[in-house]
Amino acid sequence: MNPFNGTLRQGITDGLNMKIFHINCNYLSTTLHQCLIEHLEPLGVENRIFTPIYPGFARKIRPHDNVQVSECFQKRDRFLFFVKQKKILRAAKSVFSEGRFACIHAHTLFTDGVCARRLSRESGLPYVVAVRNTDVNLFLQKRVLLRPLGLKVLRDAAKVVFLSDSYRRKVLDTYVPEKYRREIEAKSVVIPNGIDDFWLSHSYTEKNPPAALEPPLQLLFAGRVLPDKNLRGVVSAVQLLRAKGYDAEFTVIGPHPDRALYEELKQYDFVTLKEPMEKESLIDAYRQADLFVMPSFHETFGLVYAEAMTQGLPVIYSKGEGFDGQFPDGEVGFAVDPGDPQQIADRILDAAGSYAAISNRCAARAERFRWAQIAEIYRSLYEELL
Repeated sequence: MNPFNGTLRQGITDGLNMKIFHINCNYLSTTLHQCLIEHLEPLGVENRIFTPIYPGFARKIRPHDNVQVSECFQKRDRFLFFVKQKKILRAAKSVFSEGRFACIHAHTLFTDGVCARRLSRESGLPYVVAVRNTDVNLFLQKRVLLRPLGLKVLRDAAKVVFLSDSYRRKVLDTYVPEKYRREIEAKSVVIPNGIDDFWLSHSYTEKNPPAALEPPLQLLFAGRVLPDKNLRGVVSAVQLLRAKGYDAEFTVIGPHPDRALYEELKQYDFVTLKEPMEKESLIDAYRQADLFVMPSFHETFGLVYAEAMTQGLPVIYSKGEGFDGQFPDGEVGFAVDPGDPQQIADRILDAAGSYAAISNRCAARAERFRWAQIAEIYRSLYEELL
């Protein structure tokens, strides 16, 4: 018996309005999801967000009234996938049954997507599913027994959203059997994350960069000081540059939960470590730097690349990860193999040698990360499913 009584498909739209049921386990951990919702609402999209968490989950935002936070599983349940999913589904149904929705939007493939698929099968509503870093580099790569379930979520979805073309290619080429590849590829779309409007409204268009940089090269990283960000690789690249006579300095801004890495970085006289900054101060750090360098080992997207671009900073990013493919190589910076310090050093010199041409493109190209434009894309995607 259908627990939703066949009523949810009625009254879905009212003129140009539509109501979307979002399942988002990461909603409280970053501002970016709330930014999307806030830009969807002026477009006539009504949103109801269900966010399943465990007690004690670190909340970074204060949710609005349209967000239902449910402490429906325990932290230890993360290691018992199907136990966790059973609890999430039970909590989701109680919220889902309260409204009439046009479709379901699952913001991750596994934690959110498995729940969305069950709700879709019981209600008849289509669902959109996004594929993120944890889905690829944890679930698909390491939790092999869950891959068939992930494939079912992809096959049954009406649309599959990737944040970058590099991740789309990685999933299709590595984890989707040949017989299903064309089917899933046909309904896949690439939609990047947006950045806070603050950065775009404060684009640094007065930079007047030199044709080529003169030393010392001022390199910058902003983010969590963790091994996955590959700061050791950047340090090795700087050492290679300095050994060849290129003076370079590396500023690292952000929290340092990995104390051992932090202490290691302190040993280098060319590394300056700074505590996290509010965006009003961070913008000055971007403007004082020459290049943004973050060759992470894994990165779904990397908002800081786009933030840096708004301030005219060319970016060094990882080949095959989330930012790769957003632009042709050399347009706003260069992709590198994160495991190759020599390549990182060479691309830093390439960016320095063509500095004005690259820097002058950065702020203009960053416009593609404006949330208002991205929300329009999502609204059109939802309309296709009605």
